[in-house]
Amino acid sequence: MGKGFRGYLDRTDSALVFFVIVLVLILLAVVLHQLFGQRGKVPPNARRIFKHFLKMHALSRPEGRALWSVARHCALENPSIIFVKRSLFETASLELRLDPGLIETLRQKLYGP
Repeated sequence: MGKGFRGYLDRTDSALVFFVIVLVLILLAVVLHQLFGQRGKVPPNARRIFKHFLKMHALSRPEGRALWSVARHCALENPSIIFVKRSLFETASLELRLDPGLIETLRQKLYGP
């Protein structure tokens, strides 16, 4: 085998190594996205249900935003659970240090006196 044949093999080997490195990087990116990319995200259907509950309880925009922040603070997969779990609401509202008047209004509208 001549000198030209060895040069051809070297180019093929480097192209193969490059291809393998790119493939490994792509697989690593996919795995990392699956592990960390979905954390903390709420499915669109859960947001729609939450907004529906906001309308049912006749909450204003500031009240809805405050309740959303309370639900997100609890790291609930389905934030609408905050409408029925008073204990989650009480704990998170204390930790977030929201306006006491707003919290009291939400408490009365959601859970009654």
